[in-house]
Amino acid sequence: MTNKEETPNEVKNNRMFDHIITTGGIVKSQQKDEADLTQDEKLSLLRLQFFQNKESFLYKFGTLLTLDDLDNFNGFKENSDCNYYLGKLKQNLDPKQIDSKIKNRRYNYLKQKLKNTSYFSDEEMKNRCPFLYQQYIEQYKTEEERLKEKENDLAKNSLAQFLLGTIDNKIHQARCKIEEEAMEEQEEEEEDEDDDAELQKYMECDQTKVSEDEKERSREEFISLMKERFLSGQDKEFFDYQKVDSNELYDDIYDQDLEDSYFDDD
Repeated sequence: MTNKEETPNEVKNNRMFDHIITTGGIVKSQQKDEADLTQDEKLSLLRLQFFQNKESFLYKFGTLLTLDDLDNFNGFKENSDCNYYLGKLKQNLDPKQIDSKIKNRRYNYLKQKLKNTSYFSDEEMKNRCPFLYQQYIEQYKTEEERLKEKENDLAKNSLAQFLLGTIDNKIHQARCKIEEEAMEEQEEEEEDEDDDAELQKYMECDQTKVSEDEKERSREEFISLMKERFLSGQDKEFFDYQKVDSNELYDDIYDQDLEDSYFDDD
């Protein structure tokens, strides 16, 4: 006598049960002196719980399920509470939703926590991205402005600190060179000659002919780029994203419509 072939639904259900067991789902509460349940016993209990009460099963094991597993629960449309919970579970597993949620959390953290800190000060931004700082800020400074900065550094710091700052500047210059070469390689690969020409023209602009308004616009553009770098996760060397990306405290702090418009897909 041959075994009965499983139906597609049975295959999906059994795959879901196996996944729950594999991920450590507690199928049944047991006393310390009780023998561990076998694989077959766990499968039988899960199958029984699933068919007796799918709503209860979903609330108990929902966070362990995959998107495919959640398709097994599309039958109880009359139950609004379960539908809402099912929708939230699917949303949390949707890659696009996950990406949007992470960006929203970073955006909220930026507005709530970083806004009044030194994270987007010239010194901090120069440390994180010396090449962009050179192109958008440093190259438009006059010799008088550079000299004044050095004098201020000397006045604020000891000689040892000033020398350390000089070493930091050399490190920044080296990083700037590396970033510049990397950007040039990327531009060559993209073969975007028109954009390259515009960038070169912008970079070679005579600083003596740059107005204060133009300098300010360049600064604003630079700060905007640095914020985008933070939001896109490019500051990993300087910032622990995990404390924000996995933190529900930074959900829905600001108007949701504003966030949705900010992160609308292209």
